[in-house]
Amino acid sequence: MKKTIFTAILIFLVFSLCACTNNHKSNNTISEAKLTKRDKVILSTTSDKSFVYDFNVERSYKELSVWVEKYEFGKLVGNKINQIASGIKDHGTIIFAISKTFNNQNQSVFNISINSDGATSTSNQIETIINDRLRGVSSTWGSNQKTT
Repeated sequence: MKKTIFTAILIFLVFSLCACTNNHKSNNTISEAKLTKRDKVILSTTSDKSFVYDFNVERSYKELSVWVEKYEFGKLVGNKINQIASGIKDHGTIIFAISKTFNNQNQSVFNISINSDGATSTSNQIETIINDRLRGVSSTWGSNQKTT
């Protein structure tokens, strides 16, 4: 289920940051960030799962909006779990991080961060995951290694 949430986010980001033409190579890209060992240690200490992406956009783009949607059994459920919009300039980084709350293991904190031009915007939201509905369901985590 969490993989589906991030797949939806990635699809949105790809379509929102990439211009499609037949003869013009776009300067708008999003790709998995290359993290150092230190970066990976910091992220693993502060979250259960994390995804870090670098983006490059043409100067005409001034704002980036990112959100997390919840899907259960392939169907969109409710409103957006988390949403953020931030001013951007030329390039930056998007971070998605998920961690369990200390007092309730059925709750996850969804963190989104956008960093661009020396400024960082963040948004955090707690979402309850009801395990009874997820018995026998497995999930995998990973990123598309291909630059888009």
